[in-house]
Parts: sequence; C-alpha cells; structure tokens
Amino acid sequence: MLETITNFVEKYPQTSESSRINYIICGGSAIRLNQEYYQKKTGKTLDNIRPITDLDIVNLSKNSYLTHSTQPNNIFQTGTEMTVDELIQNSLCLRVDSSNIWFGNRELITVLKSTMTPRDKDYFDVLRLDEMGLNKKKLEEIYKKCKKIPRDTKFYSDSLVKFIGMENSQDGCKLFQTLPSYANLHSKFGDDGRVRAEKIMRSYVIETEKTPYEISCDLSNIALVLGYVKSNINFQIRVMKTLLEKSKSENYTNFDNYIHYKILPVLQFAKNDEERIAFLEKMVYKKRRN
Repeated sequence: MLETITNFVEKYPQTSESSRINYIICGGSAIRLNQEYYQKKTGKTLDNIRPITDLDIVNLSKNSYLTHSTQPNNIFQTGTEMTVDELIQNSLCLRVDSSNIWFGNRELITVLKSTMTPRDKDYFDVLRLDEMGLNKKKLEEIYKKCKKIPRDTKFYSDSLVKFIGMENSQDGCKLFQTLPSYANLHSKFGDDGRVRAEKIMRSYVIETEKTPYEISCDLSNIALVLGYVKSNINFQIRVMKTLLEKSKSENYTNFDNYIHYKILPVLQFAKNDEERIAFLEKMVYKKRRN
C-alpha cells in the first residue's frame, strides 16, 4: 500500500549517520501517512483513504532528491518560512516495515494546503485531515509563519474550520478556495467593520457564478483599493460593495484592468488622502445614481 514511499525512503534514507533528519514528506503522501498513523494509534478505520499520486518533500539537508522538493524558507511557495527545528516539531514518525518515515503532521499539511492557491482537491484533502482532528491552536501558530496571509491568524483558522464544516460542501469548497484573498480583504477593515464586511464578502463568493480563481483575483484587486481608504467604516463598506457590484458585470481580466488602469493610478498619484477620498466618493455615488 505504501510501496511508493518505502521504496523512496530505502533509496534516499531520511536520516543520516548522525541521526539528523534529511527531509520530511509533505503533500498528498503525508496525508496518507497521517491516516496510517491515526489508524495504527487509535485502532479506528478510515474510509476515505488518500491515494498516493506523487511524492513531495521538504529538504532539510544539502542533498539532492529526484522528486518535487522545497526548502524550509519558503515551503512550496506558500510564503511559509520555518526553521528545521520547527518543521521537525510539526512532524510525525511512522514505522513501516523496516523503515522509520518522517512526515508533516495534520496541522502543517493543512496550512500548506490552504495557503498556496487552494484547489478543490485541497479542500477534500483538508476534510480528510479534519476527520482525524485538527488542533486549532497549532494551526494558528503555523499560520503565523506564513508571510502571505494577514496577521490575524485566528480569523484565518476560524474561517478554515467554518468552511470545511459547512453542510453545503459546494459553498464550503468555493469559500475554501478563495480563503487567502478572502482573509486579505477582510484584514483591510477595522474591528468595527469586519463582521459587516465578512457577511457581504461571504454572500458574494457563494452567489457569484465566477470560478474560485476569478473570485480570488477580484477580491485581491478590491483589497488593493481599500489599502488607500483610511476613512470611516461605512465608507469602506460602500467602496467594497460598489467594486463587488462592478466585478459582477465584468470578467475578471476586465475588472483587473479597470482596477489597475482606472483606479489605482489615481490613488497612487493623488497628493493626499483628501484627493483619494474625493475620487472614490465620485465612483461610489456615480454607481448609486446609475
């Protein structure tokens, strides 16, 4: 069942003579190893077993390996930066035949799956990991190592747990796939506006017919605009709603051009915040009159 992994580990030993760990296994293979570890430890049987399709590793040594590998300072381009010790602390070891196999724990793999460009298969992988139980505090701690997501890692982990727990898996999958840009836009609002903002964002993501990738592009572009809005909460909300409405009538490339060629240059070269606010007010009230 685990031949692909055991053959690789036999060819490329995971530990050196000094007992130093050379690499840990991540990705889909790590999910399968987590499942084997869980079943062995608890005696429970899992139904939704993850097939092994490829082998991803985080290389902790100077060795070269004939598989998809990455370094601890930017794990699979997620922006997650961890020390070797931190990676080992978030790893597990499973004895298979005559080999000890080191792999990322459930929380580490969940963070990697939800901070790249999440796909629908990543959503179902995280469901597999959640079935074995996820430690929310551990998730938050690892999310703090990821530079690509906002500092409010509690919101990120809370949203993840909420999305993968939704009864409507289609909506949950869609929200999960937009999580990085969703959390980034949410972070542009002060504490007083975040609840209102999320309600609007959530409705937009669920109701629009755009793909998760297109939605992510739209939300990221709106976040760029809100980065210039240092006004009251009500005005921030109006700007976001106006741009979300605009995005509904445009494909994501046209909306991207609109933001980058019509909106951002004006905001970037405005003399002061007053000019920026005046420009955005015209945009908001023009849209309302129409």
